[in-house]
Amino acid sequence: MFLTACNSNEMEVKYTLCKDKVSGRGLPGEDERYLTYEANGNTLKVKMYNHLTNCGTEEITVDFTHDEENQINVKLTEIGLSANCVCPADVSFTLSNLGKGETYDCIIESNSAGDTIYHQILCFTFIMKNGESGKITF
Repeated sequence: MFLTACNSNEMEVKYTLCKDKVSGRGLPGEDERYLTYEANGNTLKVKMYNHLTNCGTEEITVDFTHDEENQINVKLTEIGLSANCVCPADVSFTLSNLGKGETYDCIIESNSAGDTIYHQILCFTFIMKNGESGKITF
């Protein structure tokens, strides 16, 4: 079995935490929580909008594994103390060293600050070819 792992330092991870505290708006509706992706060369750029995080989150790290069956598992880890509230955050990251022309299944999971259990947020399939892109509501 072939397994490749990458961590946040290699993935160009960026995030904006607790956007509602800044804007004063309510939590996003289901149609406002979405992910976009775009393939270029052997790299997939992923952007998640209004992902719900624990209000105690101070940092988000991203790790992914990729196996020989072209399944990618992405884990978003919230770092911080647990609070009794949630708020929207934007998270973006890059998945690299993917095979051109290959079809991948991508599973994204997240935990909550102070929790060690990961829950699946969404799963999507994409083809690694230049210009391949999509938008998925979650």
